[in-house]
Amino acid sequence: MSLLTDMPRRVVRGSGASTSVRDDDLSLIDMLLGLPTLDDILRTLGQRWRTDVVLRAVDGTVISIGRGVRALVADRGPAPSGPAAHMTATAGTPALQRADVFVDGDLLAYAETAAVVDGALLRMVSRVLATVLARAVDRRVDRRERLADALRALDDRATVDRDICTQLRLLGMNGDDPVAVVVACAPGGIPVRVRSACLLREICGAFDTEIDEHLVFLVPGADPVAAGKRIRDALRRIAPVAWAVGVGAPGAGVASLRNSFAEGRRAAQRGAGVHIAEPISLIDALLSTRGAALVDSADHLLASLVRSDRERGTELVTTLRALLDEDFSLVRTAARLIVHQNTVKYRMAQIRELSGLDLSCTADRAQVWIAMSILADVEA
Repeated sequence: MSLLTDMPRRVVRGSGASTSVRDDDLSLIDMLLGLPTLDDILRTLGQRWRTDVVLRAVDGTVISIGRGVRALVADRGPAPSGPAAHMTATAGTPALQRADVFVDGDLLAYAETAAVVDGALLRMVSRVLATVLARAVDRRVDRRERLADALRALDDRATVDRDICTQLRLLGMNGDDPVAVVVACAPGGIPVRVRSACLLREICGAFDTEIDEHLVFLVPGADPVAAGKRIRDALRRIAPVAWAVGVGAPGAGVASLRNSFAEGRRAAQRGAGVHIAEPISLIDALLSTRGAALVDSADHLLASLVRSDRERGTELVTTLRALLDEDFSLVRTAARLIVHQNTVKYRMAQIRELSGLDLSCTADRAQVWIAMSILADVEA
């Protein structure tokens, strides 16, 4: 059954009154159903109704405009709540009719016009727009999912870089051009309004996707910091929350993209604001691939010290952390802990007895440093 034949010729209003859908209105809907794009539909409506017909995302951003004789004010606010078709008026402007456009039960957009249009017709128009929007959303979802798969593959050493490069090229990215990764997250997860906006369009023209409650943007060019600020500002306009944005260094090729992605994720952990990533160190690279086996090994290495501290209050882990922070200087560690140097020496002997770690040995110091870094990262 087509959308047109599924539409009733008589629509019951909320007040109990009813209105007939005229044949010329059904002819208009039939014409709209034959048009391939939102721009074509809005253009046809603007010409037919002789006034602008504007389709906006839920944050008020214009998706498409069908120009008519009468122009609407360029910027309206977010979509109002309430019935699917209703009217509103602003001082000095004509009354606007608005129709909410739902896709899969989610409010993704709304149409507005100053034309005097029957509510039943406006509701049918919103259904036509929803049908076309659904197709566009399906394409966006597919593209974003494929980009997410390519980015996840950066951390999967089972996927060769050549295959990742192929995936990115199929998405329209040139692997030879410098690209930086911008990662954004919000307290409590990504707001629904932002998710809806991302389904309709690219934010600031950047390739984007969602991974583990983080929005990830691939920004071309050599000024990713400015792009990060533009993305933060755009996200704030949609959902005014404390966005944390991390900006990785730009570079060409899969290896540079991998580093930029890791840098952006770590920088975003620093809290609200736009943060430029520091270069990834060897330990950062290790932590970025942290798995259960790595955490278990760190736990096992330090388990005897943690148990001793818990049962006897020996403060061995605190001493170990202070030694690492003070480059294993007895003088500075003792001053930091406000104890005698001999106390530090005694605790180092206890650490060796309980764990087998000889803190005068470079290899054991390296193990301790890695284990403490892993557990600190887990706690963070």
